[in-house]
Amino acid sequence: MSNGEYKQDDPRLRPVPLDAYAWTPLPSPPTPDAIVKVSLIPTSKLVAPLRLFTPSANDDETEEAPSRSFLIEKGDEAILFDMGLRADPEHNPRKIVEGPLKQFKPLPGRGPIERLQGHEYDLSRLKLVVLSHQHFDLMQPFWPHVYLSYQHHSLSGNLDTLPSPAPPILLGPHSLESIGSGYPADPNAAWPQSWLDKYRFVELPGAEAEGAWAGEIARVRLGASHGGDASHSQDLYLPVPTSREHDLRLPLPVIDGQPQLAVDPALATHTIGQLTRMSAEENVMVLLAHEGEAGGVVDVYPGDLGQWKAKGWKEAKERGVNDRVEARRRGRA
Repeated sequence: MSNGEYKQDDPRLRPVPLDAYAWTPLPSPPTPDAIVKVSLIPTSKLVAPLRLFTPSANDDETEEAPSRSFLIEKGDEAILFDMGLRADPEHNPRKIVEGPLKQFKPLPGRGPIERLQGHEYDLSRLKLVVLSHQHFDLMQPFWPHVYLSYQHHSLSGNLDTLPSPAPPILLGPHSLESIGSGYPADPNAAWPQSWLDKYRFVELPGAEAEGAWAGEIARVRLGASHGGDASHSQDLYLPVPTSREHDLRLPLPVIDGQPQLAVDPALATHTIGQLTRMSAEENVMVLLAHEGEAGGVVDVYPGDLGQWKAKGWKEAKERGVNDRVEARRRGRA
């Protein structure tokens, strides 16, 4: 086995023990004014091969992975995190339509702007749009005929739904370089050239979710953490181990000798362990960007994610973790 090839039980992918991470307790907000309201906005789903997300899946298993937006509000100002899958995925640039969307079946729904308009939301309050994910445009092969790379097209949505004048759009590091000149000037681009001409983009340096794709922004809020695609499955960061000897987390899935959805598998494994370390705290809830188990558990907009502890959402969305662990144990018996 060469250094570039992996087996599923490769020690380089073994989950990192929690005592390897330093931890500083989260302080309480100094004043009520220091607290923001964060709301989850459901948008759409992608039917994806489950074996890309967890090594416990069978070859033919699929999962409906949700694409969510988050609205962060303080006073009369707001930030929108991510735009979901566009409602008309057939109008994506040709490379997306003929590539990933033949393997990932889109289940489009209303985008966050349309949903906010349904609540008669004043869109002039939006001062910034953040696109936290980067995947679908560099077209790096991971699995036969499946291509995942920088611009995560399930979350850039349709920027043309933004109000006019549109707020600036914040991207992760190296995003504009990976996006290139846009489609159709670049026939392999995942973004329309018109977006690059029409909107104002700003890159945020030094905020990557390490080991995942370039351009993925690590998002942290006091009390609740959004995984920023550090992980695509609860199996990788849960259950929280009780000791080094009793660790039932799974490693990154390996297909054809390659760990999935990670440019640096060892660093990605370390980043996933950070999610576990945070989840070990009773005053922190980790919510992955595509964590299907949260559906029907956490309140959606205009609800407030800040109510997660009082309403028991952390325990509710993780209720099936031990059942899956037991099912895996029986399968090996």
